[in-house]
Amino acid sequence: MNLKVVIQDIIGQIARISPIVICLLITSSCSKKKDPEAKPDQVEMLYIGDDKSLWALDALTGNQKWTFATNGYISTGATVSDKVVYVGSFDKKMYAVDAATGKQKWAFEADHIIRTTPTVVDGIIYFGTEAGRFYAVNSQTGELIWSKKMPNEIWCSPTVANKIVYTSNYFSAKFVALDAKTGEEKWVFQTNNNIIAGNPTVANGYVYVSTYTGFVYALDAQTGQKKWQFETPGNGITGCPTLVNGLIYFGSNDRSVYALDATSGAKKWSFKTGNSIDSSPIVDNGTVYIGSNDKKLYALDAASGAEKWAFEAGTAVKYGPTVANGIVYFGTQLNTMYALDANTGTSKWDTRVRMFWGPCVVSQKGVVYHPGTSGDQP
Repeated sequence: MNLKVVIQDIIGQIARISPIVICLLITSSCSKKKDPEAKPDQVEMLYIGDDKSLWALDALTGNQKWTFATNGYISTGATVSDKVVYVGSFDKKMYAVDAATGKQKWAFEADHIIRTTPTVVDGIIYFGTEAGRFYAVNSQTGELIWSKKMPNEIWCSPTVANKIVYTSNYFSAKFVALDAKTGEEKWVFQTNNNIIAGNPTVANGYVYVSTYTGFVYALDAQTGQKKWQFETPGNGITGCPTLVNGLIYFGSNDRSVYALDATSGAKKWSFKTGNSIDSSPIVDNGTVYIGSNDKKLYALDAASGAEKWAFEAGTAVKYGPTVANGIVYFGTQLNTMYALDANTGTSKWDTRVRMFWGPCVVSQKGVVYHPGTSGDQP
């Protein structure tokens, strides 16, 4: 066949193809563009009690987004679940507040002042009062599910794990495990007149609690049997123990930060600060963050206890820090909230807030970060 005729025939066939088909052929011959990478999660909101109000701040800038007023002091931390902020007050009420707008959803009237940070698990909010009554309330409706009268006032916030609520009685020096569904008592651990100070930490079948007289106890989470105890030399422990990677971390009024083996209670290391420690520690990315009454927030190597950096806050750092997405948030005795770079200790922002607890921070993807104990961390 004549070459010229062949070429004309091919051209004619191409001309008869639909422009849409040609477009598809061209498109399919090109390599596919990669989907854009998912954006990393960022901190979004910070919630903190200020005197008689709950504040919501922009976690990146410290700018105020909204406030919610109560009729009493807020001396507890806030917690967030399903886009609702829960916080107790001296006006005897537990509040549920819309996390985005600050509008009240419901308020539950308790029998006395609420000092405990609430814990929300499986649609139930757990907390106690100064009159010694422990409550389980529906987190969506604010309706009572059950309550239980304890011998003395409840100051420590509960921890819930494996359908068991762990809490304590302040002056009775008793640590109690309750059935999360019914409130039925499962077991009681009686200390030797050692008043339990901080929130319990639960992990790997153990419960860890600290006392004002300087003891840390490790208990069997199912039976309450004591596994080991560690005594600090001299003064007590007011913060909460934190467990990460097989080590228990806590600060003491003897000015030291301790790391213990979580299984045996053997001391791994200690670090001396310049004054007593009320703050609970938190551990993130191999670093222990903890405040001291020597006016500093410390960043310590979690494995060795070596100091990485220390931030001078100008007044005592009494409240447990919160770490979220590379930022450390903490407050001071003179009511200043700081946000620091977690790697360097460099200040990002600070603002005046009259707080009595560490902040609760929420990311854009809804991850919730609490101060202090590992049991409250995500």
